[in-house]
Order: sequence, then structure tokens, then C-alpha cells
Amino acid sequence: MSNLGIILVAGGSSTRFGADKQFALLAGLPVFLHSVRAFLPCATELVLVVPSGRQEDFHGKIVQYKLDSPKIRYATGGATRSESVQNGLAALSFADGIVAIHDAARPLATAELLMKLVEAAETFGGAAPAPPVT
Repeated sequence: MSNLGIILVAGGSSTRFGADKQFALLAGLPVFLHSVRAFLPCATELVLVVPSGRQEDFHGKIVQYKLDSPKIRYATGGATRSESVQNGLAALSFADGIVAIHDAARPLATAELLMKLVEAAETFGGAAPAPPVT
């Protein structure tokens, strides 16, 4: 497998949620850490895109839950999701490989799903998950 960059977008403001969704506990773990924990072993690099001025908050939780790794990089979120993704792409240190982009507020995606998507992307040039049409 080639390089795998994973961009976890966690740069939103959580206004509709009414609280900081990324730090809400789900099964004893902050929401964003479920994705970090699932995807970090698969990644060449994992870029966590966070709101401006919040990198230390996110890094603190990563350290607290013993998930710190030299594979983790940080980028600052933009005014829109597409700007946040662009900032995440810019933070990757390699120029070729596969890049997976995931919303960190969707904590139930698995490494197995990720690897199926990577395999499809290597075969077809891109992939996105979707439930079967019924």
C-alpha cells in the first residue's frame, strides 16, 4: 500500500449541537478520539483539523488518552468545511498516496471500512462509502 494520509476534520463550531461535540463523551471517550483511535494504526500521517486556538485542547486529550504519536499533525480549520479540508491537505508531508477525509464528529467508522475504501480508491482512483440501494 502507498502512503495513507488521513484528514480528520474537527474544526466546526458545534452550534447546532449546543456544546463542544468533539469533547462530548461517547462510551467514555471524547467523540473525536474514536476516529483517531480507529484510524491512526492505518495512517502514514493523520492530520487533525481543529478550530483556531484549540490545538492544545485537542492535543491534551490525545495525550490524556495515551494516543499521542509522531504520525499526528495539526491544521487549523477554515471558515468552511472545504477550507478546513484544504488546510488539512496542506499539512500532509508527502506528495503521493491516498488521502482519506473523515468528519471526526462521525465516530463509528471503522478501520475495516477505511481499508476497504483505500483498496477501492487504489483500484478506481477514488471511493466513498454509501449504503446499498434498496
